[in-house]
Amino acid sequence: MADEKSKPTENQQMVPINQVLQLLEQLNRQLLNLTKNTPSNIIISCTTKDSPASETTKQKNPQSSPQPQPQNNISVNFTQKRPPNSSGWILDSGATDHMTYDPSDIKTHSLTTKTYIQTTDGNLVTIQSSGLAHATPKMPLKNCLLIPKLSHKLLSVSKLTKDLNCTVLMSSTGCVVQDTQTGTIIGRGTEYGGLYYINEESQQGRAILAHGSDEQRMWMWHRRLGHPSLGYLKRLFPSLSVSKNSLECESCVLAKSHKHSYLPSTKHAAKPFALVHSDVWGPSPEFATHDYSYFILFIDDCTRLSWLYLMKHKSEVFDVFIKFYNMVLTQFNTKIQILRSDNGGEYLSKKIGSFISQNGLIHQTTCSDTPQQNGVAERKIEHFLK
Repeated sequence: MADEKSKPTENQQMVPINQVLQLLEQLNRQLLNLTKNTPSNIIISCTTKDSPASETTKQKNPQSSPQPQPQNNISVNFTQKRPPNSSGWILDSGATDHMTYDPSDIKTHSLTTKTYIQTTDGNLVTIQSSGLAHATPKMPLKNCLLIPKLSHKLLSVSKLTKDLNCTVLMSSTGCVVQDTQTGTIIGRGTEYGGLYYINEESQQGRAILAHGSDEQRMWMWHRRLGHPSLGYLKRLFPSLSVSKNSLECESCVLAKSHKHSYLPSTKHAAKPFALVHSDVWGPSPEFATHDYSYFILFIDDCTRLSWLYLMKHKSEVFDVFIKFYNMVLTQFNTKIQILRSDNGGEYLSKKIGSFISQNGLIHQTTCSDTPQQNGVAERKIEHFLK
């Protein structure tokens, strides 16, 4: 009885081979879905977790024609159609390798272990070859993949920073590729249509003008010619048609901007002659009575009372200041504590310096090319002249 139970029945021996193959295929698909970790030689570019292109294709077409199976040498790209004027390199932070569709970009060909790239809709595109390319003369691209069906040239940010030891800085208007050790700028880019295009300014000793749009070419000449105006560039290059808003250069705006305005001061000294402002005006274009061509002004910061003394020469500043100091001491029974003036030589003479140190005064002078710091005296002089 034991021997008869251990023998397989006829139904157990007749398992259809097609059913076994279907089970194996289902298990294989489940394993591929579970192993989402990308191997080191797979390239991923511009993929999102919510992209259902490949899944919906498999659900709607379960019996579609078989495609080549990925074998750890697959790249993922986002587009296949080739728009016009797409010869510029585009920075892509999602790509793990450089890719181009133009065979002339590859200068020296080399072998590659990668055979396909996979788009977001699940299609596989063949990699023709790989080799050395140049985005700019200072930016060599090692192991760049040649894929004729691509529509854009992609620069992998991760591979670029590792191979060239550089840093990529991005802003709302463009980007800069800078050497990490020396700080040298080895490449620049312009933001256009939501993408960062690397500017191809020169290659093999000659200017590249055939590539890029009119706006990109106008930007190139704007930088080369020292940031001229848009009207001047249109006269030089009448064939380039760009709008006024397309040439908004941040460097030009900063260069034409004026200094920040100084905030008006509302503070005054607590008592008279604690702070005295002073300035010298002259020479006068016409001589006044007795050949006076200069005048010196003293202003009390507390009361804003002003004293004006006429002079024939600037060398008389020391004598006039001693006269004003003695007048304040005699008439108001107080001493000047702080004298504020500009950096004119008439205020920095040894005589004035010695007198100030002997009498315990403080001499405050303005910084170079900042008359705003002595604004009380400057405005008072303008008031007298008008």
